Amino acid sequence: MKYILFWTPYFNASDFFIGFGSKAFSECEHTNCFTTNNRSYLNVDKFDAILFHSIMYRKGYHKEPAIRNPNQIYVYVNTESPIYTGNLKIYDSFFNWTMTYRFDSDIIKRHKKIVKEETDYVLPTLDAVKNKTKIIAWFVSHCSSSSKRELLIKHIMKYIPVDIYGACGFLNCSRNTWKMSTNRCYDMLEKSYKFYFAGENSICKDYTTEKLYYLLEKDIVPVVYGGGNYTASAPPNSVINVADFENVTQLVDYLKFLDANPIEYLKYFKWKKHYKIVETLPVTSKYSDIIDNKKTDGVTLAKKKLAWEEIAVNFNCQNQNGNRSAKQLHDLYDNLKRTARVNLQCDKKNAYKTGGGTFIKKSTPLDQKIVTTLKPQFTPLPNRYDSSTSYIDPQPSCSSKHTPTACNMVTNTVLTYDVVPSGDLQLVTPHQILPCLRKTFQSLLKLK
Repeated sequence: MKYILFWTPYFNASDFFIGFGSKAFSECEHTNCFTTNNRSYLNVDKFDAILFHSIMYRKGYHKEPAIRNPNQIYVYVNTESPIYTGNLKIYDSFFNWTMTYRFDSDIIKRHKKIVKEETDYVLPTLDAVKNKTKIIAWFVSHCSSSSKRELLIKHIMKYIPVDIYGACGFLNCSRNTWKMSTNRCYDMLEKSYKFYFAGENSICKDYTTEKLYYLLEKDIVPVVYGGGNYTASAPPNSVINVADFENVTQLVDYLKFLDANPIEYLKYFKWKKHYKIVETLPVTSKYSDIIDNKKTDGVTLAKKKLAWEEIAVNFNCQNQNGNRSAKQLHDLYDNLKRTARVNLQCDKKNAYKTGGGTFIKKSTPLDQKIVTTLKPQFTPLPNRYDSSTSYIDPQPSCSSKHTPTACNMVTNTVLTYDVVPSGDLQLVTPHQILPCLRKTFQSLLKLK
């Protein structure tokens, strides 16, 4: 039997939505796997694999296993947008495998998956399509994003109306005005709209939100904008990708064409006769690799280190770009100072244990200066939008590998609004944004 320990919960699921015991592996090639979150079930170094959910665990701040067997597999788990990802380089030589939404992960963990299977799906009638009297809707809670999706919408709105629901618009669907989590909202979209703008908040490799699959299950066509591999993560001819158009004008012309031609519009639902969207456990069949330790055979430590550094850069994409509110910047600074204090405290303990002898220090001279630095002041703008301010990052690291497309019309653009939407979300001007607090503190402290 191979034993897998969940060191942290996966959000509110202590069993990672897999279950405890061997039941989840009953249909796998190898069935001799056993999962638990009980750290005392075995001596911690006796578990074959240990899973850490990145949102719930931070090395050096949270407790880690006291003893590590060199044959154990430590698995990094993350399915969220890079905005929630901290500095991954601190995990160098800590994790063996990755379990994320990315297709180059050791274990691919997707929200749902597409299965080729014949169904009894019936296309909507022409009358049903004609009753869709509105063109496109967007549910959004964050009015500013690293991907600049809000600027893309602004350009689209020059040519066709876009109904914006939630904190950044004037329409509401549910009690939680910024969410579209209720079935009633999805049913409303399916009945009244032909398209839904599915714009990601960050343009990062392979990232798509779970919302995309809820939309695909309805008779509405998602207009996607992001870094996801939509060829692999969505059925054929099921979405309209902004990246496939040279500019916004071409995109809008195509939406208008589909709006005026129901027969062509209905072609975006034909895939439902031959494919199904199904719930997926975190690819439990892949856990069988733990049995033979296949993923580490022939992989040198140097290659693992290089791979981890690449993952660190890619996952941290939005931490290096994008606008931050004053509160977010304060939180980032507080986390940085907290980590510095932990490192210094660890060094004090090691110095005491060794009697002042030689040991590897966790802290740096910069850490010592950070803990004595006063919290910087970040002054937010009085309103959500400022017509004199450009929120464009000239070199977004995540989108650097993407071919120039309709997204280009978003760059070098000043965001202006004739009417400032209601809400209390505030942004900071570019000179107030600290894309990397650590580098900023280094520069400031050098001046002193």
